[in-house]
Amino acid sequence: MSHKNVIVIAGQSPAGGASAIIDPGGILDLHDLGAQTAADLAALYCDDHSTGGSALSYAWGDIRGHNSYYAGAYVDGQGNRYKCGGIEVGLNRYLYAQGYRDLVFINFWMNYSSAGLQNGHSRWCKGNTVWNQWTSLLETHLAELTALGHTYSVEALVWEQGIDDALLARTQVDFEADTRQIFTDFRADYASATTPIVIEKSVNSSIAGSAAMAPIRAGQIAMAADYDGLIDPDGLTLVDTHHVDYAGQLDEGEQAGILLRAALGQQVVVDDKYGYIKDVRLESGRVATIFDGSTSYSFSGIPPTATRNPDRVQCY
Repeated sequence: MSHKNVIVIAGQSPAGGASAIIDPGGILDLHDLGAQTAADLAALYCDDHSTGGSALSYAWGDIRGHNSYYAGAYVDGQGNRYKCGGIEVGLNRYLYAQGYRDLVFINFWMNYSSAGLQNGHSRWCKGNTVWNQWTSLLETHLAELTALGHTYSVEALVWEQGIDDALLARTQVDFEADTRQIFTDFRADYASATTPIVIEKSVNSSIAGSAAMAPIRAGQIAMAADYDGLIDPDGLTLVDTHHVDYAGQLDEGEQAGILLRAALGQQVVVDDKYGYIKDVRLESGRVATIFDGSTSYSFSGIPPTATRNPDRVQCY
């Protein structure tokens, strides 16, 4: 077995790829279409969505799309479940192309506005109902990784939540205070004090209205500057009042990947054709390779960046 790098995705329906059907008919996933990539097949993914019942949950598997809802329904006229692709597809594909491996995505999505605040705070806050449901399932899935023989570390959180708060007419101050506390508690309980957190700016949803959305979107922009960046959906195609289409989900996933790659650091993939490379490491943003007495070597997949392009190989 191997060490798994866990990325947690959480929030409301956009986090679950709601309405982002993969094929025009809505009921085929990437596997059905023969459209899975090497990245899709290499990753592990699971999700939970409480609103639609346990039948919507996706147990451990590769990335292929999952059950969600489209046009307000979970099934089509023949009773077939809609298959949608969320942010995990583009995110995983981007990171895989940059050399990241052993990626695991655990996704929980839930809307809470109809239930209102709890103790004056978001239901996502620690000790409240959504937090308890989310973290209970998260702990279950992490324990499942251990039972499969893997070790793991939680490497990042992708957060897609805010329209519920707009529907509840929350101020920017209150919205930010709750969200920042959620991040603090998540890091303390499941990760580290510096675990990257990427925030998606909510679309300017018509179900809440621009006036209610304005403080939420402003709060997300402000928080992104203090954490690890902002995923921006503005300009992407909306399927309905607040869900982007599948192409938009792929775009958002790539945005998240770019931000997380910057936060997590450069990964180096080495193709050691001749078995001479003893060790590889980064030194001051450059690749320093230690050889075991030979000059025969080759590289593949070293990701280019504007500030970290390796321009030499140092041999000892």
